[in-house]
Amino acid sequence: MGGQQTRARAFAAPDPARDDLTDQAIGHLRNLIDRGFGQEEVLAGCASEYRADQWRLAFRRAARRLGVSALVLWHHCGEGPGCGDGHRYCVAAGDPDCTWHVHFTAYRKEDAARFMADKSDRLGWPKRGGAE
Repeated sequence: MGGQQTRARAFAAPDPARDDLTDQAIGHLRNLIDRGFGQEEVLAGCASEYRADQWRLAFRRAARRLGVSALVLWHHCGEGPGCGDGHRYCVAAGDPDCTWHVHFTAYRKEDAARFMADKSDRLGWPKRGGAE
């Protein structure tokens, strides 16, 4: 083809464990959305930082599939909000080996976009593409 090089597209191999985690996150988000947008829920009992980050990514994928925005944060047990007085999330989960918590909140896409636009204006961030 006249010196044109072709590139092969790489696709990730299916990962059943990742898909299962995403399906579980979808269930958690649906339950949260049924109670109302803007409420926070905590997933306690993650035994490692790696596992907490895998849950964070699963919640992000789940939010995309459900067509909502999600704020997902994780922190070490004892260092985040609500962790004083005996790590209440771990106590509630009944897991003495818990070391990481994942906090997640679901928002309507429009509300999240409006919030970020207001934040951008307030902080003077440049618009996408550099246009003012």
